[in-house]
Amino acid sequence: MKERNDQDNLKAYEGQLKQPRPIDNGAGGERKFSEVREVKRSVIGAHEWVEAMHSGSEIPNYDTYYFATVTSELSILVTLSANRNVSGQYVDRIREMIKTLHVYQL
Repeated sequence: MKERNDQDNLKAYEGQLKQPRPIDNGAGGERKFSEVREVKRSVIGAHEWVEAMHSGSEIPNYDTYYFATVTSELSILVTLSANRNVSGQYVDRIREMIKTLHVYQL
């Protein structure tokens, strides 16, 4: 979470999450990119969120789920990763967990 600026908006986040993320292989060899598996918008609580799933974007052999939203003052990004071999088993649990998020702003 951070204070929102002019570049923090759902359209920008959606565009960013539709792009494969570069993967640092640490050896300076062939550059690889994550696989974008899904990007969509959803309403969670009182806020619209951009929801995405990438394979290999944060950790090799892991799927990472991204949830991003903005309020009038804040920019929020939640990431959750699960091993690719079992991530399919956890998709519904992850979405149920995310549905419990409440954004409070004073």
